Amino acid sequence: MLKTLLKLTENSFLAGLLFGPKLLFLILGILHSIKGKTLELALICFILFTSYFYPYNDYSFIDTFIGNLLFADYRQVLVLPLFYIYLQKCTSKIVSLKTKSKPYYVILVPSLIVLSYMILKNFMAKQSMPLFISYIFLFTCLILITFFIIKCFQLLNKLKDKVIKKKFKRYRYTTYLISGYYISLALILLTPLILNLNNLILDYKNARGINPNVFMCVTLIGDFCILLFMILELDSLKKYFLGAKIKNELYSIADDRKMQEIIRDLISQKKFLEADYDIKETLINENLKYHTLNLFLKREYNCTGFKQFLNSLKVKEFKSKLLSKEAKNFDIIGIALESGFQSKAAFYRNFKREVGMTPTEYLEKIKKSI
Repeated sequence: MLKTLLKLTENSFLAGLLFGPKLLFLILGILHSIKGKTLELALICFILFTSYFYPYNDYSFIDTFIGNLLFADYRQVLVLPLFYIYLQKCTSKIVSLKTKSKPYYVILVPSLIVLSYMILKNFMAKQSMPLFISYIFLFTCLILITFFIIKCFQLLNKLKDKVIKKKFKRYRYTTYLISGYYISLALILLTPLILNLNNLILDYKNARGINPNVFMCVTLIGDFCILLFMILELDSLKKYFLGAKIKNELYSIADDRKMQEIIRDLISQKKFLEADYDIKETLINENLKYHTLNLFLKREYNCTGFKQFLNSLKVKEFKSKLLSKEAKNFDIIGIALESGFQSKAAFYRNFKREVGMTPTEYLEKIKKSI
């Protein structure tokens, strides 16, 4: 089973040679991403690893041009979803695009189709695979590939429009990025033409054509360079726009001092306990923006925004009240209401988010420690 899946047979010696380095790069990429630096290296390695992982010696259904066309790059059925996920991630940060699709669902369908075909092929190893099953598999992959090509083009167009509206001077990013995508699609279509031409050369007077192993190596290196270049361009574009957003929201030292005073008064006077407390009125009086306050809290207190900061203060107040003598006269919900929470649901949700456990579990932990 494992031998069939990996395709490490005597007919695929090149696949065996490439399998080791690609597995090593995949592990290095995962370790690199775990450190919290970037996901680019892991993504590139995983794309290449899955793209050239299977199958190397299944040529039973490429006796026609359409079969050759479909077979040549049907492995893109895993490459394109992965690139689409990364492109979607970058575009959403630049264009503020909201999407409902989840990465796991995007990869799940193509992966199940490929895995099902490989398992079926393994069980039918002793007899040849019916031609119609191979074509059903190939046409299904073609439909998925077409779908993801269209989705990638839509995202790239939105990205291009954003760059034009912002009058981004470094046009090379979108030019190279989109042209790189065109080149990768052109390679998908040119590969079967080159293979067919190679077969014609080999059949004509026993002439010497292109070595398939050399061709696969060149394709592998070409795909790697294109993917690497496109992902680096996306990353540079993303960093530029995120940096521009931060620069546009820079505030003066005087504003910084005003916000420090507002937060200091909020904590010292415990204004967060008031049910009708509204920070926006204070900001208007001080001629400050609400978004600027969120940036300040993110920088100084590592909070996503004012609401999270307010809830963290209420949770701290709850913890302090829970240890006081007066806590014996109240239950958990009563103490939560005294700490500024407006409802039981809001209290439980925000407490678990801040502490990592429910209030009941936290109370039991305190009792055990005492």
